[in-house]
Amino acid sequence: MQFLENQLVIEALQEQSYSIENFDMKEKDRLMVILRKGEDILFDWYIQKKKEGYEFNQIEPLHKILKEDYEDYFNQRMAKIEEG
Repeated sequence: MQFLENQLVIEALQEQSYSIENFDMKEKDRLMVILRKGEDILFDWYIQKKKEGYEFNQIEPLHKILKEDYEDYFNQRMAKIEEG
């Protein structure tokens, strides 16, 4: 089961042209929870922030620390979905 979960994260990251090696274990666990919940927009936002150099392994989830940034990203994605 753990292998399949890791594979899910790996495949989702590859779709973003990113690598699992860029994340530590806590970060990988957090990404798995996000994927399980089907929060694709949040997942994409995390990957974008990681590419920008942000670190995720704080106690407080990054999307709460950067609340306004995430809300802007979420709203942009929702607008694209509604247009599409």
